[in-house]
Formats: sequence, C-alpha cells, structure tokens
Amino acid sequence: MLTQGMRFGDPAAKDVLIQITGGQENAFLQREYEQICALTERKDFRLLTFQVTDWNNDLSPWEAPAVFGDEGFGGGAESTFRDLLEQVRILRQDAPEAKLYLGGYSLAGLFALWTVTKTEEFDHVAAVSPSVWFPGFTEYLQAHHTQVFSAYLSLGEKEKSAADPIRRTQKILEEQFAETTLEWNPGNHFKDPDLRTAKGFAWLLNRKDLSVYDDKLTRVTDCDGNVFEGIAEYCSPDYCMIEYGECEAALKIGTFLLYRSTIVNVETAEDFAAPFGTLEEMTVESGMDLVEEALDDEEEIHVIRMLRCLAHHLDPETGSGLPGAEALKNPLQSLLKWRESAELKELAQQVLDLLG
Repeated sequence: MLTQGMRFGDPAAKDVLIQITGGQENAFLQREYEQICALTERKDFRLLTFQVTDWNNDLSPWEAPAVFGDEGFGGGAESTFRDLLEQVRILRQDAPEAKLYLGGYSLAGLFALWTVTKTEEFDHVAAVSPSVWFPGFTEYLQAHHTQVFSAYLSLGEKEKSAADPIRRTQKILEEQFAETTLEWNPGNHFKDPDLRTAKGFAWLLNRKDLSVYDDKLTRVTDCDGNVFEGIAEYCSPDYCMIEYGECEAALKIGTFLLYRSTIVNVETAEDFAAPFGTLEEMTVESGMDLVEEALDDEEEIHVIRMLRCLAHHLDPETGSGLPGAEALKNPLQSLLKWRESAELKELAQQVLDLLG
C-alpha cells in the first residue's frame, strides 16, 4: 500500500521529483531536499514522497526467498505500482505538463527501475544503491525496454555483491538508448543515503532537455570555452547511437555535433552576436572538405555566415588567404545556380571574385 508522505518545494514547479520511501527516510528528507537545492542551485522543483507500509513486500516485483536475514520478498510491487499511477493521475489533473522524475534508495531504487519498464509517465529515474542483485532482475530488465530518457545509478564502494549487477544494469540501459551515469560513493550501503539520493536527483535536474532547442537560434558554450551560434538540430541518444556510435543526446549546429557532456551552457538567442563566429572559423580550420559541407547546409543563414567568413579570409585587406580554397569554385557556382536568397548569391559571387 502506498500513502502520501512529505512534500517540499514549489507547488507550481513543472519539474516534479517523486521518491518512494519506507518511512525510515523521514528523518533526513528535509536535509535531502536542501542538498538538492544546493547541488542544483535551484528551488523551482517539487519533491513529493510516497511511503510503503511493507518494504520487502510492497517493492519486490515478484516473490523471492530471503537474501539478507530471514525475511523473504512477497512480490507486491504490482499493487504499489497501481497506487503510484493513481497518484500520478491526480498530479496530472493540476499539472498536465509536469516532467516527472522517479527515484528511490535500495529496494525502492529497484522498484523505480522496474516501474519505468511498465509506464511512460516518468522521463527520468534515479536508482540509488538499488537492489539490482534481486533474483532475476537484470534478466527481466534485458527483456523489458525502459521508457526513460536518462537514468542515474549509484553504489557504495563496499557494496561488493551489487557491483557486477549494477554494471550490467547500466549496460542494458545504454543498449535501450537511455543516457546513464554510474557514480561510486565511499562506504557501504547505509552511508549517507540522503546525500546519495540528493546527488541522484540533482544529476537529473541539471541535465537540460536539449530537445527544446530544436530548430531554434541557439548559443552553446562547450567545455573548452568555445561559443557556437546557429539553428540547432536536436539529435536524440538513439539517433546518435545509430549514426555516431555514442548513446548521448546532442545538438548539431552547422557542421558541429555538440554532445550533452561537452556542453557547459546552452540558451536560445534573439540574434547572432557577429556576422560570423567560432563555428565558421573552426570549420575553416578543419579544411575545405568541411567548408564544402557547410556550404551545402539547408539553413541559408549558416551558408551566409560561412560565406562571410570565407570572404574575410580571402580579402587581401583583412585576411591571409585560404590554402586549397580553389576547390570551392564548383560549390560556389552551385549556390549561384540553385539558391534563391539574394544576399547569399551576392556573397557567393564575392567569394568567387576573390578566388579569381
């Protein structure tokens, strides 16, 4: 049976953290909430907790004999799952656009992972020191696709019995195109559960939804301090895995693919900061093959900015020339023939004239 527990944060927030507890966490939930605020530097989220009455029964997906101690597992998670969906239904009545994050510690972490194979209600999951050693669970997870975009996993360094199952769990989730991380914490299973859970939820909250920038003028700063501007194309983790072999969301701007892990800051922009910028300069530095690819971009503004950059480099008064630029004559002539923008054609002709 699932009952409403403690609640924290902004009642109007669209990011809603849902944590399944057993009551033992009540002593530190306030501290956990404060740690999430500190780790994210945010307060625009809610933390809602729901409490089970029989830990080993209410959170176990099927019956299993005792593993630690004498108490076995009753397999009552299906009833808890139905109760949870009812709570979500009530939540959706007031907040239909809410983004839901499901989390739990220990057996509640196992329940969270099991739950996201059964519903698409949750966008992200935090399984903190989860009981993935539970008999048959990794086999179940292999056969049942999860429905989340990202998953946080963690374990204590002294939790040796769960080390192999947690690695297996991460591999399965990545194969199912969820973005994952696995964090190792000092100590055994019982050390700092409030901080560990806070770190899980904070990691998920700090991961911006890159899909909101799709087809928008976007300014991205990467981990090297480079600032890229352009019309962004969102690339999902499964797309990136199929096309590039990396299971991580990314934004493609012009010729550059910027993975989430390399992005320090991202924001929409009202206009470009300059006639051309880092993206175009780095394209030139990468060679004429990449420049030719940039000139074939469907976004006319990207082509215009690339042409401005080329004109700058080829202008004897401002630039120092471009080795190999003669190879661009055919692509430039194609622009004059097939593109409709008067500004683009004027710039293409200017670059052709500079090439001689």
